[in-house]
Amino acid sequence: RGKGEFRQLFVSGERRPRTRLPRQGFYWMKDVPGTGFHSGSMTSDLFAGTDTFVCSPGDIDGSWRNMNDVDVVAVHYWIEERMPVESFDKLTGEVKSSRRSMFVLKDDVAKRYAKYYVENVFEALTEPGQWYLDRPAGKVYYIPHPGETLEETEFVACSAQQLLKLEGRPDE
Repeated sequence: RGKGEFRQLFVSGERRPRTRLPRQGFYWMKDVPGTGFHSGSMTSDLFAGTDTFVCSPGDIDGSWRNMNDVDVVAVHYWIEERMPVESFDKLTGEVKSSRRSMFVLKDDVAKRYAKYYVENVFEALTEPGQWYLDRPAGKVYYIPHPGETLEETEFVACSAQQLLKLEGRPDE
């Protein structure tokens, strides 16, 4: 109904994947404005998060349906940073997210920018078991596996944003 947001879908007790590009492997950020490499080291510190990067031509298509529902998942250091797309400039390849990254968008200790993939792209919905959430329309699109029928299949969407939170001070 356009009110829910979730990133996990279980079908008959099994987790199903959202659409993902590239299907295997990763894209690599081409540039991260305001950061850079100079004399072999990163000019920004670890906690220099940002909401903007530049992708290589063809990695992201500005004509995708519901661009604001596409998530960039930057995989670096010890986390996966989910950065929802706020805007995309087709001419420059600049991607702006509605959320800043926690860490500088760099590939751990390597001398290159972070790797990433994109999720929830309607145009990538092609394989059995994949699903796509169209929030504005309030619809979930799912390609069933052979033998799955709507009448005999249970769908569970998980909407918890946080499962566990640890707080305190190191001395407690």
